[in-house]
Amino acid sequence: MLKPLRCVFVVCFLLIAVFSFATNRTASSPPVSIPFSIEVNRGQTAPQVKYLARSPEGVLFFTDQGVTVAVPKVGAFRMLFDGAATPEITAEQKLAARSNYLDHAGKSITGVENYGALRYSGVYPGIDVRFYGSARHLEHDFVLAPGSDPAQIALRFEGIDHVSIAPNGSAELQQECG
Repeated sequence: MLKPLRCVFVVCFLLIAVFSFATNRTASSPPVSIPFSIEVNRGQTAPQVKYLARSPEGVLFFTDQGVTVAVPKVGAFRMLFDGAATPEITAEQKLAARSNYLDHAGKSITGVENYGALRYSGVYPGIDVRFYGSARHLEHDFVLAPGSDPAQIALRFEGIDHVSIAPNGSAELQQECG
């Protein structure tokens, strides 16, 4: 029998904090912050993934349907836009950083562009979703055009066992991990 392990992720209406990016600390060097970045998928992962973000804690996969969060030794969950149209996904805030990959067969993928934000345009009529890094976390905002109906927004979580509302108004997502 597996002992349930409670994994809590905090989701606010305009905020999802799922990753803490690491800082590099050694005795001889000052702390170095690693900025949040999102990469375009140029073949370094599955073709349905449009963009991805990596951290020492896990990987975020951005697809037309939503976002998959994969955390090693914990599990994965998906945040999907229920009843949404297929959005146009565009990268924003191009960064100077580039990523490079070399696979086991010696094939390289170099110069992969990095961005600070993504916009899912037209998820619902008059509603976009913007993902971006803030401090050391991924956040998202629903961007509503004048006259649009926020009641259209419906998030569905797969891989989450229980959702509850904390006293501060944020949602706690619980996942049993085995």
